[in-house]
Parts: sequence; C-alpha cells; structure tokens
Amino acid sequence: MKTGTRAEPSTKEKTLSGRRFRKLSEAWVDQTYKSSMTSVRLRVLGAAYFRLLEKHEELTAIFALGTRITWVSPSGTALIIDDKGQDDVADTVLDRLFK
Repeated sequence: MKTGTRAEPSTKEKTLSGRRFRKLSEAWVDQTYKSSMTSVRLRVLGAAYFRLLEKHEELTAIFALGTRITWVSPSGTALIIDDKGQDDVADTVLDRLFK
C-alpha cells in the first residue's frame, strides 16, 4: 500500500441479478449450476437468444458477461449460451425456463 496502488477486483467472480458467476476458462458459470441439471443450449446471438432478451430484459446484464454463459433459470433449468447452441427453439421451451 505504500506505493499507493490498490488491489484490482477479482475478474474471476461477479454477482449479477442476485446470482454469483465464476469464470472458468472462457465461460461464466452460475455457481448454483450442477452438471446433472436439465439444460437448454442456445446459440449466442441466435434468434432464440434475442427473443429471450426481448421477453426478459432482466437477462441483459447476465448476457453481457460474454459469449459463453451458463445460468440457472428460476425453473432450475440450466441455460447454456455458446456458439454450439441451437439458433432457434419454440417459445414454449423458453417459457419453461421461468416456470
């Protein structure tokens, strides 16, 4: 501290919308995620990705983390966003994330 420099905040953990995320390699992962959870995988910037943002603006901060995100939805389903996900899914699939 004598040099007047401050420690930088950790860039490996962030809390957004009441959820804690940890950066693992290039992905941000919700700390409540378990590999045994049912999951839905969407392609980043795909049609379903934008429809989900349109219906649920509260996801904006989470989606802003980057192009690889795993978030546990209110229904307990893991939403995985990456470049290997589906471009489009039915609205019923997206709606089930919030039931």
